Amino acid sequence: MGLDTVELVVEIEKTFDISIANDIAAKVTTVADFYNVVEKYVEEGNNYTREEIVRAVNSIVANFTRLPLDEITPGKRICEDLGLD
Repeated sequence: MGLDTVELVVEIEKTFDISIANDIAAKVTTVADFYNVVEKYVEEGNNYTREEIVRAVNSIVANFTRLPLDEITPGKRICEDLGLD
């Protein structure tokens, strides 16, 4: 996991007030993986819907990659397709 990806993980952690274990973060390869990890780590009391998680993660990824939001899709690979290291 390169610096870009680490910074992306940190931003997602801040947004959702979670802490993703390093071994779990290292296994994230697609945007959908981020959705699933966030959904797993978000505390029940926060009441984020899947749709809210998807929108927020997509927005964060779009900001990091400087790609249009409509190009951020679940199957996009973080390194290969989005150009993060």
